[in-house]
Amino acid sequence: MDAIRSKGIEGLLQLTKEDVTPEFAVHAWLIVFMTGVGLLKASGKLPHLNSRTVGLLELVGGLVFLPGWPQLLEATKLHIKMSYLIGCLFIMSGLGMVIADPKKRVSPVCWIHAGLTLLFIHQQKLPEVLLMNNPVPAVFIAGAFLVYGIILGAVRNSSSSESGSKDKSA
Repeated sequence: MDAIRSKGIEGLLQLTKEDVTPEFAVHAWLIVFMTGVGLLKASGKLPHLNSRTVGLLELVGGLVFLPGWPQLLEATKLHIKMSYLIGCLFIMSGLGMVIADPKKRVSPVCWIHAGLTLLFIHQQKLPEVLLMNNPVPAVFIAGAFLVYGIILGAVRNSSSSESGSKDKSA
């Protein structure tokens, strides 16, 4: 990914077989899939409960933070691994909101992408986060954001069903 980040499309066109490692494949897949699906959901093309909110979270995670854009890192003074972690947390929150939908709870697509996101965190050796002066592994933080997304989605789902709203794009 460093060659692509530094050279743009030219770097992508110059990839060799050795450059395409399992870590590269997971990273590229999450960027492409989460950005694409996030865009479709945010625009209302893949409607389900909370789809627009979920789409926005997936789009921001996949397009803004996961690529580790040099301009973003410079402007925010973020380390690249922290950018990756923030992107993963956006994605896990969105996936949690999808899983909160009873019809989507058993969707293998959501669970596979949650697993791929956790795998990416593990592969990149993302930093621990200090909580009350105790280091917490990034994988646990991501799991907490998945649970947060599930709770947020459940609350939004129950409030929309109580109000009788049938708007699936909320």
